[in-house]
Amino acid sequence: MLDDWTTIRWLRAGRRKVLGRVMTREFGARLAALVLCLAVVTAPLAFAVDALLMWRAHVGVADGLVIAFVAGALACLFALVLVLPLVVVVETVEATAELPSRGRYLWPLPLLAASLALPLWMIDRERFGARTDILIVAIAGALFVMGMLARARRRWARVLALMIAAAAVAFDVSTPRHEYRDLHDLAGLLAACGLLAAITPLRRWLARSPVAELRVAVVAVVALSIGVTYVSTRIRPGWRARAITHAEYMPRLARALRALVDFDGDGFSPVAWGGDCNDFDAARNPLAREDAVGRDMNCNGQALAAEPEDADRGLLRPFGDPDLARGQVDLALLITVDCLASDAFTPEVMPRLTEYARRGVVFTRLYSAGSRTHLSLPLMQRASDRSLPVTTRLAAAGVLSTAVLGYYDQHMGEIVAGFRVLNLQTYEKPFNPQIAIASPLSRIEGEADATAITNRAIEDLREHDRQLHYLWLHYFDTHWPYRPRPAADRIAAPPGQSRDFGEFLTEAHHVDAEIGRLLDRLDHDGRLQRSVVIITADHGEGFGRHNIRYHGVSAYEMLVHIPGFVIAPGLAPGHYDGLVSHRDIPATLLGAFGQVAHEPAIERFGRSWLRLRAAPHAPLHRFVVTRSSRAVEVSGFVMPMAAIIQDRYKLVVTFEDGLVELYDLRADPGEQTDLAPEIRAPQLRRALEIYRDIDGYP
Repeated sequence: MLDDWTTIRWLRAGRRKVLGRVMTREFGARLAALVLCLAVVTAPLAFAVDALLMWRAHVGVADGLVIAFVAGALACLFALVLVLPLVVVVETVEATAELPSRGRYLWPLPLLAASLALPLWMIDRERFGARTDILIVAIAGALFVMGMLARARRRWARVLALMIAAAAVAFDVSTPRHEYRDLHDLAGLLAACGLLAAITPLRRWLARSPVAELRVAVVAVVALSIGVTYVSTRIRPGWRARAITHAEYMPRLARALRALVDFDGDGFSPVAWGGDCNDFDAARNPLAREDAVGRDMNCNGQALAAEPEDADRGLLRPFGDPDLARGQVDLALLITVDCLASDAFTPEVMPRLTEYARRGVVFTRLYSAGSRTHLSLPLMQRASDRSLPVTTRLAAAGVLSTAVLGYYDQHMGEIVAGFRVLNLQTYEKPFNPQIAIASPLSRIEGEADATAITNRAIEDLREHDRQLHYLWLHYFDTHWPYRPRPAADRIAAPPGQSRDFGEFLTEAHHVDAEIGRLLDRLDHDGRLQRSVVIITADHGEGFGRHNIRYHGVSAYEMLVHIPGFVIAPGLAPGHYDGLVSHRDIPATLLGAFGQVAHEPAIERFGRSWLRLRAAPHAPLHRFVVTRSSRAVEVSGFVMPMAAIIQDRYKLVVTFEDGLVELYDLRADPGEQTDLAPEIRAPQLRRALEIYRDIDGYP
């Protein structure tokens, strides 16, 4: 049994050994050799894996090579950062092995401590639950074995290290990136450590080389890596969007470098295409809100103006009257259908809605406020994120607001503020009766499908048939997962489309029949002529296009270009080809009851569609802006983005990571060719950033 004096003596001896190893010329050689060996193993690994993935994704040869070379260059730069903790572990292990007496047998302890600390730090315990401890022990054990193999001077040890590295790479590449990001990161580190253990003889040989030569080699590797990353963006603009979508190591290494070089701790960094403009001021970063006039707080290169104009919000000069005469209508009906993609709005799939659309104005260029529900629905109910909901404004005019919703989750509280909510269907989260809603609650037990929503809406309309009334219905049937339907009711997916798309069309057909039943009832009772009816979607759906299965990811047309039409007294039926947005809906709802003149702020970001009575084809917007909660279908890259659409062009920008894409929607409606923001990008980018400052997003 060790006494206290023996322990103190070993600790003192260990301290002298560590300092003795560090304060020597040989330490510089060992450090440089470790840097070079890390670069030697990580750069080819990143290059090979990303080149293979680019080939499998059918990315062009030029872009694929650029992405692979940048992945290798970032791996070399990451080696500079990774070498610091690694050299501490290596030198501590070697110094412990040189302790006097039995102390030298304690050298595995610092290696074990480092092997255990890494998975403890990186693994998300909440994600894996009871399996967390098993994962930590398994990964720590693999790292410990790797360290033992690195010290072994036998050929079998190097072969075993290579086998472990190959297994880690196989897991990394074969598992989808949006699953278990922390395990992907650990697998990459395990592969690098395995390869490093396999080339231990090379590291020992390099450590005996002249220090000056090693320093020159390290500087050359760093300079070459920086040069590759700098030149690549200029010779092949737009490659990074494809890299973040398909590559494995390039986006991960860029994210890791930004995380490691974040001096003010705000989660953002200026390196590796980071968006931080001041890494010593946590109040300034890409997600900061622009509240101070004249100061660029969100690092977008624009300062908030003291008095923004309508043109800065994308609005053209107003025309016509935004209001109907008071008492001209007694009902404003807003119907939203979840995930209703534009290609479902056809006479074959939705015959009732396309029939009623002929009685109103059909919008051919309607854009949602965002690519997911909780970005779009709030902006249908208020002019901007920080303005009063339309229900509050209507209540002051004596208008009752009712919502009948197909689902409820934890985000709905703010959206339904001010409504008398007749139905809240639970979705993913338990029903919460304590939700703060300024009106009574009732709820249908069971599944709130389209039939139940329409039944409740008819009941509510009957109850308040002589009262000024705003009714909002949200149909959820078209959201995945889809309900099983009888074979006779199913619509087959068109050739080349997934089975999910056929099930989606079936649900859209069912929703169409139920909305048609509601409109038929209004028409039969003579109320349709005294109503303003708006029918649209909250957003679209991916169905595999651009590698997006669902929604909420990016701002491609299939997600944000949505169907919609409005029926109102005085509006001439037809198609409107100008730009319109969800942000026009609050002003239109208020205008239905003649209140826009009393609440002009409601048109700060949108125009009342009732203005089209005066000029059916006059433009309302100079441009429109839509949002996305994240850039790509990867859990590790959730940076918000925004898109601006003007004339035929659409510019998409992330608030960090430097992703910029430009599409010509007229020549390329499928958004297959990124124009590498060269044509109108400077003007569009400036307009988007000014709008973003005024809007306060995200």
